[in-house]
Amino acid sequence: ILTTANISGQEQDIVITAGKMGRVYAMNRETGCILWVAVVGEHENDQLAAFPDEPIRVIPGALGGVETPMAYAEGVVFVPVVNIAAEATGSTYQLESIGEGNGNLVAIEVSTGKILWSVDLEAPTFGGATVVNDLVFTGTFDSTIRAFDRETGEEVFTFETPSNIVGWPAVVGDTIIWPCGQGGMPSLIA
Repeated sequence: ILTTANISGQEQDIVITAGKMGRVYAMNRETGCILWVAVVGEHENDQLAAFPDEPIRVIPGALGGVETPMAYAEGVVFVPVVNIAAEATGSTYQLESIGEGNGNLVAIEVSTGKILWSVDLEAPTFGGATVVNDLVFTGTFDSTIRAFDRETGEEVFTFETPSNIVGWPAVVGDTIIWPCGQGGMPSLIA
């Protein structure tokens, strides 16, 4: 995400990025200097230099962290997080099933990196984050489209789809169009 923010008293052109490590970064676009880092989602044994000989739980696993697009509106970045663990032993690595994972939707103040709110979700958040007016939408692997109040994180809307959500929507006018298609009946929901 490219935007401008006042960070440490200085107006800066920044880039906001994230990835599988479950961390969101704000960097100065010109210098690449990291301005803040926000840790999102579940973390356990994810900073080890090597895996021990006995089994150990690692989260975020290879299919965890920030996997899908974030959204930005009025100084806040909205981050969909996937929490899927793995069991690691020495050189072997086994992911837990996607159905055992969960997710979060996190709102971060761009000028400080402070987490404003975080919502725990019962299923992984593969539906990205999309802002429409005063709502932020995401879709979860349990076939649910969810809308949250941008300011408070309060869930204000849910819609059950005929299959798991592993993609993000498009918005046109007052319509949101969502692809659904992992398991169940593949569909395009408007």
